[in-house]
Amino acid sequence: MKRRAALAICTTALGDTLLCTPAVASLGAAYELDVLTHQRRRELFLHNPQVSRVLPYRNNALVRAWLSLRLRSRFYEAVAVLHANDDILKLLPHLRFGKAGNIQGWEKPELGLGCLALEPALHVLDKRLLLAQWAGGAEVQDKRMRVYLTAAEGERAEEWLLKRGLGPENPRVALCPGAAYPYKMWPARSFGGLAKGLAEMGVICLVVGSAPEERLAHEVRMAAGVPTVNALGLPLRQACALLSRLDLLITNDTGPMHMAQAVDAPVLALFGPTDPATIGPRGDRAAVIKAEPTCQPCTTKACRQAECMAAISVESVLAKAREMLAKGRARPGR
Repeated sequence: MKRRAALAICTTALGDTLLCTPAVASLGAAYELDVLTHQRRRELFLHNPQVSRVLPYRNNALVRAWLSLRLRSRFYEAVAVLHANDDILKLLPHLRFGKAGNIQGWEKPELGLGCLALEPALHVLDKRLLLAQWAGGAEVQDKRMRVYLTAAEGERAEEWLLKRGLGPENPRVALCPGAAYPYKMWPARSFGGLAKGLAEMGVICLVVGSAPEERLAHEVRMAAGVPTVNALGLPLRQACALLSRLDLLITNDTGPMHMAQAVDAPVLALFGPTDPATIGPRGDRAAVIKAEPTCQPCTTKACRQAECMAAISVESVLAKAREMLAKGRARPGR
């Protein structure tokens, strides 16, 4: 008997897409599941056993027309808009479905789209899981984000590290000094001071991020006064595989923080105005250092230099990093 079909929509940023993966697991356990995602994120769903098809999306009338033609014979029992911008509403009239829901406040009866009213204090991952279960998804015990890497991808990541002198005899630590907005960023000079402190443990830090962040990585390296290794602008799955081989990622609130969690790498996350209770890393391999607020009210996206983030001391981050590294490398199998 043919399984009922459902559609999961997650068409926004890297971190938001990864935060949808537990909900995708819930829906995929109950339905033959299609996932509509931004074309730059489709690789995150490769080898995912819960996903039947990955459909690439861009905010483009031609793309929506192509999807309309491709999906016109497909009936979805449920459509879960896990996270999207409002341009996705232009696609819904061209889909055939029984019910559709979202958690972003869109109540559109003319489109057959309802909205679940959820407690704002919930972690966004839990909100998306509740939406998936409303859509008929299964209960899931494992609420972790997941990217499914192959053994070959892991082996290539290991080779990449070894070629740069980063063997397993010393801790492998990466720093992620970038973020989408300045109010989320710990200063480059502080990341440099952290790299200098870690060098005393024999650690040569990787600096991860996007290709345009070369200048930021240079500032970290100059402030450190010790060698660092650039791992900027890597293909998405290669970056995930590299993170999977780390002993620790120290990061701002940004996409690689979620990537590391999705490949079960230890994470130390630095938070300013954003709330780690609703968006931060979770689990016993994650820790958060939260800045105390300095500006009332917080200007968030209008902020150009976050005083609250700058107030996080290098010593406090270094102490927590040493604690996490000692705990992690003492685990069986290390």
